Amino acid sequence: MKSFKCHQCTHPINFDNSICGGCGSPLGFLSQRKTVSTLVQREDGWEVPAYPQGRYRYCRNHHHNTCNWLVPANSSRALCKACELNRTVPNPEHPEQVKIWKHLETAKHRLVYELLCLRLPLQSKTGNPKTGLAFDFLPYHVSNFTQQGALAAYSQGVITVDLAEAESVLREKNRDIIGESAGTLIGSFRHEIGHYYWEIIVQSETELLEEFRELFGDERADYSQAIQHYYETGPPQDWRDRFLSVYGAAHPWEDWAETWAHYLHMTDSLETAHACGVRVKTNMDVAGINDINRRKGRPDLYPFVLPPPALEKLRFIHQLIRRR
Repeated sequence: MKSFKCHQCTHPINFDNSICGGCGSPLGFLSQRKTVSTLVQREDGWEVPAYPQGRYRYCRNHHHNTCNWLVPANSSRALCKACELNRTVPNPEHPEQVKIWKHLETAKHRLVYELLCLRLPLQSKTGNPKTGLAFDFLPYHVSNFTQQGALAAYSQGVITVDLAEAESVLREKNRDIIGESAGTLIGSFRHEIGHYYWEIIVQSETELLEEFRELFGDERADYSQAIQHYYETGPPQDWRDRFLSVYGAAHPWEDWAETWAHYLHMTDSLETAHACGVRVKTNMDVAGINDINRRKGRPDLYPFVLPPPALEKLRFIHQLIRRR
């Protein structure tokens, strides 16, 4: 994530801010420019001072305090590029559900920002029912997930998230159950979107699919049986020598999704570090950052040890994205 500053007073602002904490100026995210900007009210809409030739209005979900993204004032679209991906959202008449919905949208908007920066294909199911993407945010346990401990799932272009995923206590419990590497809300979104990009990028290209199978294994192995076996017997004893995370050992699809999530985690962290002027040059620097967290009684900032096979998988994803 880049660093942003208010154009009016240079006060630091966050990606999801709608008001500058320094001068109170209205703020909005301009997806075409991938930047948060100060806004100036004009008769025909909001003006972005750095790009005064256009006029904008807030996404419709700004009314619910769940979005600060902008759409062109002359556009027929009511929703921004991130919110148009929603197929099912919580009841806006329930304040508690809206509060949780905001947490989900914050994570999802950050995810969409990452995908835009990486120039990955991103269409809604409304515009492209066959290969588009949709999010279903469902009330507690209405999602009816069958996997033990699962609060988020993917199927045929739809990412379904139980509102419980935004509850920190339940999410921590879920992390312990399935051994999820990311263990955060944004981590869950990064994992599930990995399944989507496997379908629309890897599955359709024979050469990529063959290379995938060499690195991750044969995805044609029965998924339900593999997951059931994983929960009943646990991962293989040597999983640390072959996989980035314990859950990745369950099935090639999960290995891919965990690795994809980790790639997004790494690229976003590096962009943030660069924007903040932090330079990480060696493994000792990473160990030092982890040690700082340990001295505060917090979990490691980077609690991963990457075996050579995991590095090859990350390289495969990196090269795939670079080629696109």
